[in-house]
Amino acid sequence: ERRLFYVGITRSEKFLFLTMAHDIGHRKPYNYSQFFDEYTHETLITSNISDPTSRQHITPTPKTNLEIIPTSFTDLQYYLQCPYDYLLRKLMGFSPTIDLSFGYGLQIHNLLNLIHAENHEKAPSESEVEELANKEFFLRYTRGPIYDNMKGKAKEILKNYITRFGKDFPLILETEKPFEFVLGDALISGQIDLITKIDPDTHEILDVNLIDFKTEKKEGRRERNPLNILQLRLYAIAAGRALGLNPIQSHVHYLTDNVRFKVDISPEKIKKA
Repeated sequence: ERRLFYVGITRSEKFLFLTMAHDIGHRKPYNYSQFFDEYTHETLITSNISDPTSRQHITPTPKTNLEIIPTSFTDLQYYLQCPYDYLLRKLMGFSPTIDLSFGYGLQIHNLLNLIHAENHEKAPSESEVEELANKEFFLRYTRGPIYDNMKGKAKEILKNYITRFGKDFPLILETEKPFEFVLGDALISGQIDLITKIDPDTHEILDVNLIDFKTEKKEGRRERNPLNILQLRLYAIAAGRALGLNPIQSHVHYLTDNVRFKVDISPEKIKKA
């Protein structure tokens, strides 16, 4: 606790305020930390008085002047859904309460990336998927039966995927492909989950299909979600500008339901994005 108090008071860059809420709605009121009494110094101000320092006041300016704002589609999604949520998460550094399933979607994405990266010629067997999940699946904040259930569900999702879409593995061109491109005053970065070839008979980078994987639950799946559509259209722009590809098709793939929906990336739609 002392170490945590020390970390808190040493992060101040200009002014340090030590304060607390005596009553936050619990049954018993809170008492202040024992370290308050130890933190004594002649420069500390404990009463409500006017600013005692003599200095010239200037107009505040930001630390950096960025003409191009670096961002990602995830950041854009937070902003489009709720600007205040974006402010708290990305600009002020506040994060929501950690859920037991925290990292579950990322784990499935990571396992899927490994499967795609290591199996370009044909899909792996179910036993290979089982072995990979046993070795690599990990949730930092989950243990016991809940962890086992999530791990079992992840295996089921991956096995269903290779059973239905295993024929696409010979078409794999890139997996988790990173990109950056400038759009207006923003530098947008991200990564495309899967890029596949349209023509199975060529090893050249020609026309491609872009696929983005989602792990939303069934009740949250919306094939016409405007944010998902916008995401794929931005990916199509990135594939052309940053990766030198010619995206012909794009799809949103919902892993929980193992269904795939096509997103229109025609020039007319891309222009509107």
